[in-house]
Amino acid sequence: MLRNREKADIILHNGKVLTVDNNDSVHQAVAISGNKIHALGSDHDVMGLAGPGTSVINLHEHTVIPGIIDIHAHMDREGLKRICPSLEGVRSIDDVLDAVKKQAAKMGPGEWVVTMPIGEPPNYADMPGDLREGRFPDRWALDQAAPDNPVYIRGIWTPWNVPPSVSIANSMALELAGIDRHTPTPDTSITIERDSRGEPNGVFVDWARFPSVEFTLMKVVPRFTHGDRVKALRDSMKLYNSAGTTGTYEGHGVAPEVLKVYKELWDTGDMTVRARLVISPSWQSVREAAQEMERWGHTVSGPGFGDEMLRISGYYIQYGGNRYTARARAA
Repeated sequence: MLRNREKADIILHNGKVLTVDNNDSVHQAVAISGNKIHALGSDHDVMGLAGPGTSVINLHEHTVIPGIIDIHAHMDREGLKRICPSLEGVRSIDDVLDAVKKQAAKMGPGEWVVTMPIGEPPNYADMPGDLREGRFPDRWALDQAAPDNPVYIRGIWTPWNVPPSVSIANSMALELAGIDRHTPTPDTSITIERDSRGEPNGVFVDWARFPSVEFTLMKVVPRFTHGDRVKALRDSMKLYNSAGTTGTYEGHGVAPEVLKVYKELWDTGDMTVRARLVISPSWQSVREAAQEMERWGHTVSGPGFGDEMLRISGYYIQYGGNRYTARARAA
């Protein structure tokens, strides 16, 4: 069904184009002009819209679908998973230690070795049961793998699969964090595992829905830099595009440091996923809340700020929850 006879910018033909219209109709070809569907129909009909400057792509009977919109994305986190080395595929403590040893070999003495959680992404479930020994490695095992580097194996992070979230540090990392046999547990939701002598064995178990160990006991662990976040968001958008996702809605809000990354990629014209963001303001008091909302009010009210690739509109404010977790993660 041709809309008009103007030449198209792109034509996809010899495929199955799923329209998901009221009749779930399927066409053989689609023509695109600018960022809009120009025409749908058979190869015979649509190929008539090809001009000298038209990019013509043979689908070889592959399927084209409408772009998917993810309404609970947390898109930036997908790329952040790839910033730290993965422990995917480990089946024993020796496998974990071998992975840590290889990573430490790439670092200079004293540099942090920080990995993703033990287990299979995206949920990192069934640990440590899936390890041959049925337990996690301790600080002394990690010391053998990387005697000259602080080592930290991250715990599972919301919304991957919690609780519990188990993280592990070696002796150098514990020393840098100031953790010894006298260190108290900051909250009943966190367990510092200890050996028979009362010495911490490097294993932290966090039973909170939103883990806080990296904001309290192990806040010495390097945080993601702005550069890490920019790279991660670029990688995230490529991954989302590869799965057919062309739009997202971050309904739970984004923190200022994440918004800054989106804004940078929007400024440079590098957004490849349309993103609708809700502000998640940060404050410590009602007075700060009023100031923050006044500061952002003109931007996020009404239709908000931005264009079709990035739109910022509205606030997300979570009510209730655990006070300790809120204070710890806001630090």
